[in-house]
Amino acid sequence: MCMAATAAAQDANVTPLLTKDLGIPGKEATMVTVEYAPGASSKEHRHNAHTFVYVLEGSVVMQVKGGPPASIR
Repeated sequence: MCMAATAAAQDANVTPLLTKDLGIPGKEATMVTVEYAPGASSKEHRHNAHTFVYVLEGSVVMQVKGGPPASIR
């Protein structure tokens, strides 16, 4: 599982779902679910990969350093 996801979501429930080799040396895709309690947040962190976010319930406000916050519902 991606260590960045684990470290960033210390107060969240992180469940690994899938890890898939991409056929490129040193590259893989990892899929996880992350459950936050209402009003919870994570510390500033980075992902050393492209990140796709799909919100199953509620909404999430996220921000790329230096950019405006974005709300995903």
